[in-house]
Amino acid sequence: MKFVTDNSSRSRIACSMTTGISVVAPLLFALLGAAALAFAKPPPGADGSLAPWFQSLAQPYTGYPCCSVADCRTVQYRAVADHFEAFIDRRTFGADAPDDWVPVPPSNVLHRKDNPTGEAVVCWYNGEIRCFVEGAGI
Repeated sequence: MKFVTDNSSRSRIACSMTTGISVVAPLLFALLGAAALAFAKPPPGADGSLAPWFQSLAQPYTGYPCCSVADCRTVQYRAVADHFEAFIDRRTFGADAPDDWVPVPPSNVLHRKDNPTGEAVVCWYNGEIRCFVEGAGI
């Protein structure tokens, strides 16, 4: 008895699997890229008239920039005893954000009165608050 193998059916299955992967993979990468860009783009106004202000933010003692303008966002904040706390949430800062109140290191507070957003601004990078600018009022 001789078995006949239909190579065309194998190639159709392989082709449909390859086509499925080739369609799904780019869509997955596009979605992941869009999610990354949502967190990497500048905050509202930072790419327009507010861009020079965001770009002028520098760490108080080193003078180094407060990371990229894409790392800075307006946040809720509160005064607790002798320091500030900022709410660092995942929706704003990404999946690695603590989604909790984070103490602002006093050495990272920029004492600026020219905050055009009217809200507190935090530059969050690598799991820490690099710069903080107080809002117009609590």
